[in-house]
This record gives sequence, C-alpha cells and structure tokens, in this order.
Amino acid sequence: MPVLFDTMERWMRDERVGVALTAACVALPYVWSKVKPMLSSKKKEKQAKLRIILVGQQKFCADVFDAYRDLGHDIVAVYTMPDTDARPEPVRVQAEKFGVSVFQPKSFKTAEVANQWKEHNADIAVLAYVTKIIPDSVINTPAMGTICFHPSLLPKYRGGNAIQWQIIQGEKETGVTVFWTDAGADTGPILLQKRAQIKPDDTTASLYFKTLYPIGVDAMKEAITMVANGTAPRLVQDESLSSAQPLCKDKHVHISWDRPGQEVYNLIRGANPQPGAHTTLNGEMVRIFDCSFDSTRITSEHQAGQVVSI
Repeated sequence: MPVLFDTMERWMRDERVGVALTAACVALPYVWSKVKPMLSSKKKEKQAKLRIILVGQQKFCADVFDAYRDLGHDIVAVYTMPDTDARPEPVRVQAEKFGVSVFQPKSFKTAEVANQWKEHNADIAVLAYVTKIIPDSVINTPAMGTICFHPSLLPKYRGGNAIQWQIIQGEKETGVTVFWTDAGADTGPILLQKRAQIKPDDTTASLYFKTLYPIGVDAMKEAITMVANGTAPRLVQDESLSSAQPLCKDKHVHISWDRPGQEVYNLIRGANPQPGAHTTLNGEMVRIFDCSFDSTRITSEHQAGQVVSI
C-alpha cells in the first residue's frame, strides 16, 4: 500500500498527468451518459421476446396492443369482435397499421379457429376485455398458456358484469386481476392484482373509465413483463372467498322504493349505463340513470320509500 500511494503522489506531481486526470474527471459524466443507455439496451435485449396472440375489443385492447409493441414483443395475431355499424374495432385499426393479422370470428368454437391458433405458434395468449367463450381446445394451444384480465379482486365477483355488481352491493374497494385461465370461469391461478377505491358517487361507467381502465392497462403490461422474465406466479384462488354473479339484466335492477336509500342509490349507480335501473310511472317503464343521495335528510320519522318532498 505505501508503494501504491507513493506512485500516485508522484503521478499527481507530474503536471501532464495531473492535466490528464482532470480531463478524465470532467469527461466521465459525459461518457457515462452515453454508455448507460447502451447498457440498458443490452439488458432489455436479454429479456425474452414473446410471440403473443392478443384477444379483445374496444380501446382497452388497442392500448394493450400498443403497450406490448412498445415492450418489444411480437404480436403474431389479433382476435377481436366482428365490426358493427361500419365502425371497425380500435384494436383492428392498430393491428392493421403495423401489418399484424386480424381475425374476427363469430365464434371461437370452430375447427378453423383451433387450427389457426396452432399455426400461430405463439408463446402465450392474452385476453384483454373478452366477452366470448373460448374453449379449452383453443385456449390451451400457446406453449405457456393464456392470461386474462378481470375487473375485480378475484375470487370475489366472478362473471361478466363484475363492475356493476360491486357497486350495487355497496363495495368500497375494487381492483383488477390478471390470472392464468383454466377450465372454469374466472377460477384460474392469479398472476397479479392491483387495488383501487370505489368513490361514493362512482357509476359503473366512471369506475371503469377513470379507475379500472388505466390500472388495468398497467397491470397487463406488468403481467407480460413478469411472464417474459420468468417471474410470473400462479397463486391458487381461495374458494372460501369466492362469489359469482349473473349477467346484470332488467330483472336484477328494478327499483324497490321500500328499500333503504343507500341500497337504491347503489342500484342506480351500478346499473349506469347498462342495463339502467328502472321503475314504473303511469304503468310504463321508466329508466333512471342518475340521482343523488343525501343521508342527512333521513330521520326516524321517515319510512323507506316515503316521499318527503318534491
């Protein structure tokens, strides 16, 4: 060690060496700014590039498409709903822009679709807002399986109208789940979850577009990155906590005015925009999509369903 320090001291006494060291110190931040992106790029290259079949609809699926392309994955095929009213599905527009094959089958329960999925030779399939039933013969085709987005904290609120039922039943917390599909309906192992709050005046529309939509896209990005890195878990759902609700239809959203005000308010919020809570006026069905609830005006003198002012 004394020899080393002595050598360094002699270098520093040498004016030329001192100048060189000073220049090196000045240049170091600039050099690092150029080298760091290269190292980050090398690191990204080591992450697995997945061949993905993307299935979904609406703007949500289109945003997931863009996110996966930005991550460098290869979307080998897109499956979406048939176009309606001459308006193409957003994900179809995005996919065709980048030359990705788009399929719009009326049903996934055909030999044609099953054969197509085999030909895609995909690593994984991703279901990003899917309303059609996809049979096991198709869903199990990708080498790594299939992951699916769901707008609730599974195992609670399984089913196709999870958002509506969470609000109708007065939940204050919600979230999204990305899970591995299996033979059941929303019963597969959980990959990840993200939690969020339901605001007192949220409707199904506001909760989805302002909360679950953005965190859902983030969850899908995070999930596919974990799959690519080999860190995606498969956490078995706790069946003791499970619940499943039917599709929310007219028979479920008739307003009973003898129910507590908070229940009526939850029903109206949860049914907005679909199917729309309803009552009768002069013998005809009337739908109510919006209202306000003021609990401070309720007193012990009032009965549920009593009109206190107009």
